[in-house]
Amino acid sequence: MRYRFLAGVCLLLGSLQAQQLAQVETEHYALSYEGPQAEAEAYGEVLEAAWEQFADYFGAKPRLRKRERLMVEFLANEESWAEAMRADNVGVPRGAGGYYWPENRTIYLFRQPTPYYSRQLLIHEACHQFHYLARANNRHIPQSWYVEGLAEYLAHHTWDGQQLELAVLPRVTLKDSAASALESLADGEPSLAALVAGNDYGYAEYWAVVRFLHTVKKGRLRKRFGKLAKQLDAGGGPGAFADALGPPEALQAAFLEWLQEEQQPMLHVFNLWEDLGDGRLQGSAEEVSFCAFKTPLQQVQARVSQPAGEFWRVGLLLDYTADDWTVGFATSNGRLKVQRLRAGSWEFLLDEPLPVQKDYVFRAVRSGAQVMFEVGGDSFGPFELNADGLMGVAVDKATVVFEEVEGE
Repeated sequence: MRYRFLAGVCLLLGSLQAQQLAQVETEHYALSYEGPQAEAEAYGEVLEAAWEQFADYFGAKPRLRKRERLMVEFLANEESWAEAMRADNVGVPRGAGGYYWPENRTIYLFRQPTPYYSRQLLIHEACHQFHYLARANNRHIPQSWYVEGLAEYLAHHTWDGQQLELAVLPRVTLKDSAASALESLADGEPSLAALVAGNDYGYAEYWAVVRFLHTVKKGRLRKRFGKLAKQLDAGGGPGAFADALGPPEALQAAFLEWLQEEQQPMLHVFNLWEDLGDGRLQGSAEEVSFCAFKTPLQQVQARVSQPAGEFWRVGLLLDYTADDWTVGFATSNGRLKVQRLRAGSWEFLLDEPLPVQKDYVFRAVRSGAQVMFEVGGDSFGPFELNADGLMGVAVDKATVVFEEVEGE
């Protein structure tokens, strides 16, 4: 199925040169990957972890012949992706990042701007492949809101290199589906009835419909959604929604109320940030980067093990507005620094020795415009900043996992 995925962002990255083709065969998948073998193997692990969860969700599995594997072609860039599809006599969809072609049971996709979104796209397309083969006899299902919304719902995930969890609402993602859906649907148009009537809307809206039906009122509609899904998989039309769940108009108010609450709590100010689950966030940066809670808070805290590498800086975002922000860092050379970017220039508010530690426990506490910065129980400040600034976590010149990230 088509996946219109961050095409504009992809263009910003430029064309990636094709790399050596890695081959990975797992229990259920045969993956060809334009890139390093280690990355291919990691994607193979993701696919196998997803297979087990797909099987639990759909209550069925694709029937595979002896030694048969589901085919996945993962290319380095859009050009290579299009060439691979043309070579297999598959029409190239416009504005897409991935595609499942039922006739040869193969997924085609290309690398996205961040590791998370490459993984999300892979899970999304693998969901289509599994769904069609396990539940729909590999036939086209015309209700886009259902097919694409379900793939998006399951593909929102966390992955820490070992544990995969599907169908979650991550704390932060580059493409914030919840915020996009709320912006689109806040005034009630398009309505829930319009979304499920077969018209062409966006993936964020489709994701919202499917997640709503799974999670609202502690999952009370999920059983009826399952009934609807079986009807749609068997060829049911738009009227199947009302048969299974009642008139969509009757759910409109609850849908909008739910969407206002079902929002990611954090936003990335710079890439690359990823929710690893269990209160952990990973940030990777070659220059100062931070991830902020969306609303002003009284305090934030996080714990960080000493990063690897010769030079790194890690800590908290103490204050953020559109053109004025302040970070507090512990550094690899044994310094504690608080620095503020204002009017395009850095101001150093604090620079003093701090012994390098195995673990850092950071905390920032705001009282009006004043912010105290704590490291390992020692307090620094107060710093006179902005009364309504946002707080979060920050990193420079490192890839760091922040644990026990909390804000209140």
